Amino acid sequence: MQSLRLILKLMAPIFFSVGGLHLALGPGADVLLGAQLSREVLADPTLDSQNRFYGLARLVSMALLGLPPAPVLFLLAVELIAPPGLVIWVLRTVPPTGVGSPSK
Repeated sequence: MQSLRLILKLMAPIFFSVGGLHLALGPGADVLLGAQLSREVLADPTLDSQNRFYGLARLVSMALLGLPPAPVLFLLAVELIAPPGLVIWVLRTVPPTGVGSPSK
């Protein structure tokens, strides 16, 4: 269990950095990695939204480049509705295990 914690602590900054770059730059983050993308590709709302698929990041893409097609808007709705819905469902259906609570 200790090794898992250590691995997660070491990897978390990497994941947050990559996610932050994609949130801020969209497909431009791929350019930083050496991808040869034209200005037209970088300005495409669908590709930008797909690249920024980390939840609310699609909204950043829409604010910068406009609305993507309907299927991508559907994906946004799923990304915004499904996770909170699953959390609520789990909280209502799974009994507490007492893990992490002080012993009596």
